[in-house]
Amino acid sequence: MMSKVPTADQARVAARDAHLAEIERVAPRLAAEPFARIAPLRAQAIARFGEVGMPGPREEAWRHVNLRPLFQSTFAVPEEWDEEAARQALALFTFAGLDATRLVFVNGRFAETLSTLPPLPGGAWVGSLRDALANGSDEVLAHLAHHAPIEDTPFTALNTAMFEDGALIVIPRGVVIEQPIHVLHLTVGPDPMITSPRTLALIGEGAQATLIESFAGHDTATHFTNAVSEIQVGPGAHVHHLKLQREGEDAFHVANTRAHLERDAHFASVNVTLGSQLTRNDMGARIDGEGAHCALDGLNMVSGAQWVDNHTLLDHAVPHCTSHQLYKSVLDDRATTVFNGRIIVRQDAQRTDAIQSNHSLLLSDTATAHTQPNLEIFADDVKCTHGATVGNLEEHKVYYLRTRGIGEAEARGLLTFAFANEIIERINVEPVREQLEAHLFARFHRPPESA
Repeated sequence: MMSKVPTADQARVAARDAHLAEIERVAPRLAAEPFARIAPLRAQAIARFGEVGMPGPREEAWRHVNLRPLFQSTFAVPEEWDEEAARQALALFTFAGLDATRLVFVNGRFAETLSTLPPLPGGAWVGSLRDALANGSDEVLAHLAHHAPIEDTPFTALNTAMFEDGALIVIPRGVVIEQPIHVLHLTVGPDPMITSPRTLALIGEGAQATLIESFAGHDTATHFTNAVSEIQVGPGAHVHHLKLQREGEDAFHVANTRAHLERDAHFASVNVTLGSQLTRNDMGARIDGEGAHCALDGLNMVSGAQWVDNHTLLDHAVPHCTSHQLYKSVLDDRATTVFNGRIIVRQDAQRTDAIQSNHSLLLSDTATAHTQPNLEIFADDVKCTHGATVGNLEEHKVYYLRTRGIGEAEARGLLTFAFANEIIERINVEPVREQLEAHLFARFHRPPESA
């Protein structure tokens, strides 16, 4: 007799129950010191996840993404990790020539022996979130799950219930950190596992910092990365942020990044997705102080059967603020991308200037791009625009290059590189930008055709 295939709803319920059972299995270590301080938050997160469960296609925010492959896999919280395997992965996923403060997390836990933590000026502190809780940091308790509350998404609640460590970045008022801060999350090991990376960055008034968050794995094991990042940008502070995802082709990656901007704050983020079979990125900011500016840019490079779903939210809460968004996708084979960009301009947010653009380049007839820009404007003195395009390379541009003696394949490669590199050029860390440009060039370069 053939086994009955579970329905979509049954798969969602089974996935929720499996995660709840895994939380119960590791409950003693999640409740041990120093996590006893966040026991009430954990309990709320578990209850929330148990109540809402996994999202499904009948929910508007999830209707374009097929989560069923994720639901059909079983993941365990990892135990010990192999240091030699971690060192090999580290060598693959660092950036040549990058002089940075580097925090390395392996399978969700801080790896001090693999990290580089030079002294920082002005009382700035970078290190393990677990250590900060152990030292009794009330500042952590005040901000943790405040900017990315458990109500945001079911996966945010799941992360809050399960995370075992995280990166904490504290930059006091007026301190300028010249070196980038690189938070590198590595997943190593053959077993299907769930990791819950967490980042909390507190950037004080007038401070400046560059934060790189990268997620990587080089093996073919099926694993699930469920990440949450919260970034507080104080008055007049400047933060450059890069999120880079280079996980294995069998990985699942879900992330929620939330920033909070105060008066005259500047937050510029670039989100680059290169890996995993399924990626869901929620990226947003609450613009909460006059004169603040937020820029959200993104690039998806997908092929095969990869699926990338990007949801952005810019919440303009006060007057005289600006925001810019530019998301691009290059799709080949049977790849799929989703862009859902939402801008809210609240009633008091007069003189808002918000621009949103999404462009998708299809390199095959079987690739699919969904785009849904969304403006919700409750003020009357604003300047808000949005635009989206989905299509192939423009043939007149290909023709122009061919008339200059460039072969067709090379011309198409050059145009594709130029399309994608507009986003890479916005990365302010030269070694990272150069490595990604080299990756793009190698991917799209087509040698001149032989005569």
